[in-house]
Amino acid sequence: MAARIAVSVRAARDARPLVRVLAPFLAPFLALIASVPGAASAGAQVGAACRAGADAPRLDHAVVAVADLEAGSAAFRAIGFRTKEGTQHADGLRNRHIKFADGTGIELMSLTGAPTSAIAQGYADRLASGEGGAYAALWVAGPEALDGVARRVGTAEAAPTRSRSGPWQFLSFATSPALDAVFVGAGPLSVRDADSVLAHENGAASLTAAWVEAGPGFESLLRRMGARACDTLQLPDGRDGYRWGLARGSLVVAPLAPGAARARLIGVELARRPGSADAVTPPWEPLKGFWVVIR
Repeated sequence: MAARIAVSVRAARDARPLVRVLAPFLAPFLALIASVPGAASAGAQVGAACRAGADAPRLDHAVVAVADLEAGSAAFRAIGFRTKEGTQHADGLRNRHIKFADGTGIELMSLTGAPTSAIAQGYADRLASGEGGAYAALWVAGPEALDGVARRVGTAEAAPTRSRSGPWQFLSFATSPALDAVFVGAGPLSVRDADSVLAHENGAASLTAAWVEAGPGFESLLRRMGARACDTLQLPDGRDGYRWGLARGSLVVAPLAPGAARARLIGVELARRPGSADAVTPPWEPLKGFWVVIR
């Protein structure tokens, strides 16, 4: 076995000069193949190079619904995250945060009383079928940008619902449960937190992608928002997901699981702080059916 490996390494090393000579001639041919219909999805770009235009929303945070906020927080702390206390809202919702230095994060959301708003009722409905991922929260620069997203979306797949909470405005798709895996927000975001909140033991430094499962029409919805088609990857449960680039970050979309009627968040990808050590090999599953990968 060692001899075969050594031969393979020598062959690869000896081939490098030939590759350098042929590369300029192969590049146009490879580009032509990529442009042929069927070679890739229309408008697809591969990997980290895929990013949507500035008018598309950006990935801001991921929302996870937990039946018990203390137990849910403990599950994430057990895999190396620091949590920050949130707010007890008047409608019965209470949250806690996992924050990153670039402003992205993970929000743990629980219900501590009877829901008294449409938003709180939505979480109550989700928790009735079990805790886990809820939404990928997208964000735009302000109310005018949110108006632009609403116009582009129209009513082709789902009639978007506009709502307000304090200084924030939201565009959501609760009228179509099979597509209700994201919401788009606009409004002021929190100031930078102390380093003690941002320094996670597992080395996570930024939310770079959210994985969602949704019904037919969801990818068309993303396209209307301005998202850009990227590449395919395999999720931890064996399903294939398709990556859609945003103005910052991306969404990975998988079809609804058999028997599921409601779209939901099923995992997140996080960037690792440069120089941090691998404490545990991902993917982790802090809640059943919700995965965390740190790259």
